[in-house]
Amino acid sequence: MQVTNSIEKQLEQFRVSFYSKNVFVMEDCLIYKTPRGLSDRITRDANTLIEKLNIPLVAIGTMFSAKDSVVVKSNEIFDI
Repeated sequence: MQVTNSIEKQLEQFRVSFYSKNVFVMEDCLIYKTPRGLSDRITRDANTLIEKLNIPLVAIGTMFSAKDSVVVKSNEIFDI
């Protein structure tokens, strides 16, 4: 599927540019494990890089009290 292939390339481009030892690579997203309480800052940094790279992704930090992870995924909607 070309859409998936494109998403995988975009995620790989981001992953290479936003290096971390604590990243889980999924088929349609990346999950970054962050130090406790730092997901807001890391989310801002990730979204700044996404904008600079001009790729259609979005970083979303966890909303739970630990604030210890960030998910990067496509910001495009395919199924409506």
